Formats: sequence, C-alpha cells, structure tokens
Amino acid sequence: MSRRDVMKSLLRSAATGAGEKLSQLGVTSLLRRTLSTLASGRLFVEDSRLTGAVARVPGVVAATVSTRDAGMRVDLTFQEGPPLLMTLVPLDVTFAAHGAKEWTIRVEPAAAALDPRANDVFVAVAAEVARVLWGPFLRQNVVATHSAFAHREQDVLVIDLRALPEVRAALGQRLNATGIDAFGLQGIAATDGGLRLLPRLPGLTL
Repeated sequence: MSRRDVMKSLLRSAATGAGEKLSQLGVTSLLRRTLSTLASGRLFVEDSRLTGAVARVPGVVAATVSTRDAGMRVDLTFQEGPPLLMTLVPLDVTFAAHGAKEWTIRVEPAAAALDPRANDVFVAVAAEVARVLWGPFLRQNVVATHSAFAHREQDVLVIDLRALPEVRAALGQRLNATGIDAFGLQGIAATDGGLRLLPRLPGLTL
C-alpha cells in the first residue's frame, strides 16, 4: 500500500469518527456528503468558481482567475481605475481548535499588495474556500454589517476565515460552531485548475 493510500485510509477513519460525533447532534445528508468528500481528499475550488467570486467584487466588469502550481493569477478590469493583474501564492494555514482559522498568501508583484482592491479579491477567494470546507454549517444570504479584511505585512496578506460574514454568523450557533471546528485544514495548494484544500480533523485519533 502506497503512502498516499495509507493517508487516504487514515483520513477516511478520521472522517468516520467525525461523522459519529456530529451525528449525535443531528447530522444532515449534506453534511454526510461533505464528510465523504473530505475522506476522499476531493476538496477542490475550481478556477470557474474563483472567477465567479472575484467577478462579484464591487466595481469589477471583467475577471479571470487561472491557477497553476505557481499560484492564482488574477486579471481584473474595473468600471473605474486601472486594471489589476497579480498572482496570489498560498503560503500557510493556521487552524486552532476554538481559535483562529487563518490563511496566509503572498501577493506578486509586491506593489499590488498595497492596492486596497487586492484585499477585496483575497476576501472573495477566502469566502469560496470557506463555502467549500464548511458549506453545511453556513447560513445563506447573511446580511453583513461589515466585510472581512485581511491583515497586510508588506507583500503578505493574512485573513482569519472567522471574520467572513457567513462564518461569523454560523459561529453564533453551537452546532455550526462545532462543525466548523471539526473541519480544519492543514494546507491550501495551488494546482492546475484551482485550489486543493488539504483537510485536517483536529481532536480525532488517527
């Protein structure tokens, strides 16, 4: 058995354990499908979905996201102002039990990180990651009093996914908060055609 097969088997066992724990709280069929997807390692955010997300950023009239191993190349045209062409390179994730759910990226070229529109794009992409990972726990059509913001350090942007309006609203309900804590990430990798989410189920014995 290859190392990849071993890891898939371990992840499948962890997902089964998570399912047993969450079923005590009234698991839905959608959640069961998410557990199955998590166990198979098929959590993926396609370029088409990422393009749709950044196209909804205020002021955008044309958008293209093309992902390769080097990162997400984002090409945007706005109603007003110059176009924005940049690459977002996933660096790290930090998921703590009952704590931060942070995703860190680098912006290339570095000057693009200074553009406030880069924050809006990153927030839009992060929201799609959250929906793929935590979809069964997120409330639809949440009215946000304010949008999420990424913290910037030179050419690096960091966002805590808990700041996203949909996630923030879900964390106010015990079942949803439990589910969000159960579904973690150990990494986000840029690959041909989209972002691959590398799952982690904290608190479960593998």
